[in-house]
Amino acid sequence: MKLKTKRSLWRRTRTDTMRQRSGKRRRVEFEDGHVGREDVLEAEVESDCYLLQRLPVEVWTHILSFVLAKKSPFASLSATLLTCKLWRRIGLSLVTSYTMSPMKPKKLARKCLAFLFGNCPNLRSLRVRNCPIVNSMLYHLPERITLLDCGFTQITEEALEYLPLSLKALSIDNMAITDNGFNDLPSRLDTLSLRQVIISPISAKKMAQRFTRLRKLTLSAQVTNVTAFLPPSIECLRLHVGSIGDKNYLWNDNVIATLLPLPNLQILEISRCNITNSSKQTLAETRVRHLVIRQAKLSDDGMRYLPPTLISLMLESVPTITDAGLRGLPLAVQSMALIKMEKLTGPGLLSFLLESATNLRYLVLDEELHAALRAVDVDRKLAARRNLHISVKRENEPCPKLHQLPVHHLPPPDQ
Repeated sequence: MKLKTKRSLWRRTRTDTMRQRSGKRRRVEFEDGHVGREDVLEAEVESDCYLLQRLPVEVWTHILSFVLAKKSPFASLSATLLTCKLWRRIGLSLVTSYTMSPMKPKKLARKCLAFLFGNCPNLRSLRVRNCPIVNSMLYHLPERITLLDCGFTQITEEALEYLPLSLKALSIDNMAITDNGFNDLPSRLDTLSLRQVIISPISAKKMAQRFTRLRKLTLSAQVTNVTAFLPPSIECLRLHVGSIGDKNYLWNDNVIATLLPLPNLQILEISRCNITNSSKQTLAETRVRHLVIRQAKLSDDGMRYLPPTLISLMLESVPTITDAGLRGLPLAVQSMALIKMEKLTGPGLLSFLLESATNLRYLVLDEELHAALRAVDVDRKLAARRNLHISVKRENEPCPKLHQLPVHHLPPPDQ
């Protein structure tokens, strides 16, 4: 690609290095002998920046690797090129997301955000979770930003009215918010996280009317049954334990019944819940395809009432599930994670993989359960199951997102 950069390489004459006291623009001499004003020069730089920004990332990778190579004829000029104003502006214009370290001091965080907002016009994603951020630091957010994570910061609801309308994803975890602050939230949000946020009954009843485009929502258990007022557009719902003062609130069996009117619900995650077998029939009527249950009281009999549409399942710290309960897994499940399951054994898991989990493609186990499975010579006995991939989750590693794994289309049951 040949770019028109005839006037982009310019030099100032020694006599024109200082601005004239009359306030006029300083004169600039180009390589071709053309003399112009600095405002014309800035227009040329802007034009070149626009053209160079349209180059693919692969082209820039080759350019920089060639310039910075030790044997390159441009090696001596690499420092000059990288600090050039034009290249610097191009590099800053490529910044689209930024995640701030929680260890950053407050004064440094203020300077960092001021620099980002003033020099990165294409910034779309900003994560300042657990950082020393206050309201005044967010008053000048870029107008085209689409993601903001300011959970567990010092930001209060007074800053919500200054949020850009372009926001699609917002996290305000652990924020004290009133009905007025709730009304200041952008109504076109696609993703909203309200973990450890108390929602009043008045605000809860407005959720379905206000957030008509909301697809992903994170909530904490509280006195008000918020799930009864969710918009039907919800596709992903994450429910966590709630705490108000010294009291902890858990989701109970009633929450399952409120999920039935959500026709688009595909992903359901319930952490530290009090789900028992009394809601098993209602759970079977949902259309959930990806289910995550942590620290629940679900028993072996309740496994038989999991939604038949389920294709991925994660069970973590469910001590009541035994080897016999795994046989109730829906046949359509293709990926499963078993973490900290106390009553599961290596022989029982092997029997489940050989006899019941015929369509299972991905299995994630913790280190203890994986060692128990290896002790029963799983490699030899599962040699015929070449399409089954078993991985290990280490102690400090996050569990893979099962709903992002590829899905294989299965034939109908009668075939």
